[in-house]
Amino acid sequence: MVSAEVPARPFGRGATVWMASLAATTLLAVGLVPAHQAAASPAPSSMELGRLSTTSDAVPVPSALLAAAGELPAAAQAVALAGSVVFVQVTGEAGPRVLWREQDGGGWSSTWGGVELAGELIAAENDVVHLRQGEIEILVWTRDGGGSRTVPSGTRLGRGAQYIAYLNDRPYVAVQTVTTDQDLPLPAQGAGDGREGFAVVGDDVAFMRSNGVRFFDIPTVRVVAFEVPCPYTVGRDAALAGVGSRMVLASCGPDDAIGAADLGGIYTPLTPVGSLQRGFVAGESFALGRSTVTGDLTVVPVLNGIGGESTGTLGATTDFDLGDDATTVAFIDGAGDIRAADLDGWSSDLATEIVDSAPPSSPADISGTRSVDGSVLIRRDYSVFVDSRDAGTSPFEPIGVATEELRYRQKLAGQSSFGGYVGIDSGSTSVTHPVGSTTCWSGRAVDHAGNQSAWSGETCGTIDGTRPTVTTTALPVRIKATATATPVTFKYSATDNGRIGSFDVRYHKDKGGKQIGPWVYPTSGTGITARSFTVGTGKSYRVCFSVRARDTAGNTTGWSSSRCTYVDGAAPKFTKVEMSTRWLAPIPSGLLKWTPRLTYAASDDQAVAAYQVQERTAGMFGGLPSTPSTYPWKTARSMENFLDPGDQACARVRAKDSVGNVSAWSPWRCVNAPFMNGTGHIDGANNGIWGFTVYDRGPASTARTVAVRSVRVKVQTGPSYGSMKVYAGSEYLGTVNAHSATSGTRWATLTTSSATVKAVKVRFVATSSKDVRVKTLYFVR
Repeated sequence: MVSAEVPARPFGRGATVWMASLAATTLLAVGLVPAHQAAASPAPSSMELGRLSTTSDAVPVPSALLAAAGELPAAAQAVALAGSVVFVQVTGEAGPRVLWREQDGGGWSSTWGGVELAGELIAAENDVVHLRQGEIEILVWTRDGGGSRTVPSGTRLGRGAQYIAYLNDRPYVAVQTVTTDQDLPLPAQGAGDGREGFAVVGDDVAFMRSNGVRFFDIPTVRVVAFEVPCPYTVGRDAALAGVGSRMVLASCGPDDAIGAADLGGIYTPLTPVGSLQRGFVAGESFALGRSTVTGDLTVVPVLNGIGGESTGTLGATTDFDLGDDATTVAFIDGAGDIRAADLDGWSSDLATEIVDSAPPSSPADISGTRSVDGSVLIRRDYSVFVDSRDAGTSPFEPIGVATEELRYRQKLAGQSSFGGYVGIDSGSTSVTHPVGSTTCWSGRAVDHAGNQSAWSGETCGTIDGTRPTVTTTALPVRIKATATATPVTFKYSATDNGRIGSFDVRYHKDKGGKQIGPWVYPTSGTGITARSFTVGTGKSYRVCFSVRARDTAGNTTGWSSSRCTYVDGAAPKFTKVEMSTRWLAPIPSGLLKWTPRLTYAASDDQAVAAYQVQERTAGMFGGLPSTPSTYPWKTARSMENFLDPGDQACARVRAKDSVGNVSAWSPWRCVNAPFMNGTGHIDGANNGIWGFTVYDRGPASTARTVAVRSVRVKVQTGPSYGSMKVYAGSEYLGTVNAHSATSGTRWATLTTSSATVKAVKVRFVATSSKDVRVKTLYFVR
């Protein structure tokens, strides 16, 4: 990794040189602590990381000549070790190209895997060479007959040359195999802006975010470790430098401090004062990079007791690369020679030594299936895993669990004893067990030091065998039809000792509530979690619902009793609307008041709930009002009114049922009280309370204008009576003949030609010398 302050070219071919320190085995294989066990700050132990000192004496590191500058066709700008081969970048007339030969000598070649190595040397690992050709980068390999392909800019070649990694557009770390360009599945983990660094080592990919480094096992896509080589206070100013088989090193903050963490968790992570510029690489137990004081290539131990406190120096160099074994470095010295140095003096077995005799703890745990009270398992299908913890042996921290296994024994519902143990060669499994059965699980584990735990105590669970209890909400007996298909909603719920899983709803209908139809089992009502179900129902249908509940263990209730409602779409119809009399007879004496009665009745497919009456009343001289009076809804089936002389009252009625269906208004029914003659209501005739006589000597008329549409009169008939003409204002309405051979009475009704009521005086004119005796007079409005 190269910081913003250090040029890329003089230091290990850009941001890829530190990849040379990555071990060929996966991090998981050498004892990484699983992420759920890793501690950000393990407790101090007797072994601590060395404090890197800028004041220690530098020890010259002996080196061997790999190739003299004079052996090359041009000055070397970059070097890389891969297996037994050394690669060198030189520049000729056609631009940069890469030459290779065996480390122990021989001729130089520019062809690798059948491909001409034109371009800048970025890295070399195993049989793969990574080049930059202008704006593109390529990989060249010798396996399977050789080949090459382009890769994204900024690609990192993994140690072991199995995988590459790069930042995609998001930017997240993406991983591919060396020979194919398809991204492999990895968790969606962002790598920040890329400045913190990422790497591939063996089968693992590592990247740094903030101050922590995460490791993913590529084949299984699992987090296998999490290490924190830098203090939390550094924040995002930390950068991943290199990863060895056990050590991870990082630049920690702008003061170029070095953070180191042991991947096995044996040593206490420290943050020593740094002596190297950013961009250093990691060996097995040392850091290699440019000195912050002299700029020389410097090797620094990171464990106490290894080479004392002294650092090593290789002098001024142009470029360097750590070999596949992470203990040999190739570099270009000040004279342009290619040299190699053995750094075993700064390595130690302590970096991989494990001293741990304590077995892990390994209880089995049933995952996420217990009921609220924890007494039963609420699902027939559930998962079990060994919840292992590796305690380690002081002063060493836990090194992690290597393998886990489970076993169980089972007692079926109705049985009194358990069967034998069944073993599962895995630390986790998913099972489906019968309802009512009880299963007891135990687990054991082996750590990376080979310590095996005893079988843990048992964790038992009983599959829920109790059916839920279902509750339904009563439907209204009737509802009003609101559309072609009126929605009817059925509500229900259930309780269970575990958890409710789903409901099934069924319904049936009948026309008119007479004959119920067959049950319907709709797909939309099967296996649902909703607590209500709605069906559209036509007018005059009854619909009935039933429901059953099912818990997550599969226990199912029986069907509930039916809840029914009737969709009423029929309005009432009148069977009777009558006025007690049409023409009220004169009252001979006493209080001149009448109480006519309107009676009515209606029928409905269910029941009539109430009636409403409207009324219009005209006084002795006035007309009927255009706007009727409306009475409140009542259950009464009749209504009385009080009329004075000359009044006319008209009434109509409508009915509604209990859900609000309303009938049309009935026809108007009217009643008239007789017009008075007394107190000057009729002029030109002898006065009486009701009747009057029309003489041949002059006409009779109403003393005032009256509202009139028809005139109805009752006259005395006989040999001594004549006839009369009746006028409404100037309009002649007709003649009433009272002459008869025998005595009696006669009714006559004369109607105006107008469609509306007239407000006029009504006149009665004799047409012969004989009088006309009017016994009763009504004005119809």
